[in-house]
Amino acid sequence: EHPEQALAECLRVLKSRGTVILGIEPNKTYFAPIKKFQKLLMRVTHTDPHHVSKADAEMSGFTRAEFRTLFKSSEWDEVQIKPMWLFTGWLHYGLEFVFRAFRMKKRIRLPLWFEKLLVAFDELLFFIPGVKYLCWHWIVVARKGECTKGGEHQKDL
Repeated sequence: EHPEQALAECLRVLKSRGTVILGIEPNKTYFAPIKKFQKLLMRVTHTDPHHVSKADAEMSGFTRAEFRTLFKSSEWDEVQIKPMWLFTGWLHYGLEFVFRAFRMKKRIRLPLWFEKLLVAFDELLFFIPGVKYLCWHWIVVARKGECTKGGEHQKDL
């Protein structure tokens, strides 16, 4: 709910040069608009609002710029903000929509080799300028800077 406080707590408990990994954080590009249609989507997909995770119900996601702002402190080193899922996301969420909307008994499962191929294709697409901003999720990896004796943090040069 309060990402600044969460990251401050991560800094507090991490050892010098410790790493924090935020995996599969939603991209605001898609999740903010989805929030506007959430009640309709829940009705169409027969989803009980009481059986949705609190985080999913309240989260609107992050932009790449918001992550950069969150990790701009001199206490963080080696911050990587990696896009994840473009076509893979559309396929994943499309299949989940079909499963729920048609009240299927089993989810549609794609062969693992196909999913891996699609993820690899997405990763190639992210090299095209601007495409990374269309990802469904972000993966953030950041390392706490090295602490000096005075408790100050120094960045790697």
